[in-house]
Amino acid sequence: MIDTCGYKGWWPMKFFEGKSPDGSKVGVEGFRNVINGQEVMPEKGWNGSPPYRTGELNTHISPLYRANYDQIRWDK
Repeated sequence: MIDTCGYKGWWPMKFFEGKSPDGSKVGVEGFRNVINGQEVMPEKGWNGSPPYRTGELNTHISPLYRANYDQIRWDK
């Protein structure tokens, strides 16, 4: 089973766009949604980000932790 929580449902892919006049293959970096097959090619390629989250959000953190996250003193 594929883990699809958060942005894990988007896999980086190189999409074939054809051949250049000299015969070399031309590809574009992008992402494919493993759930519905949607293909997205951001302007920045793999350095860009997928358009939205897939699957379920991470539920490993308790609601109390999420509610009080801003009050954590990280300097201690």
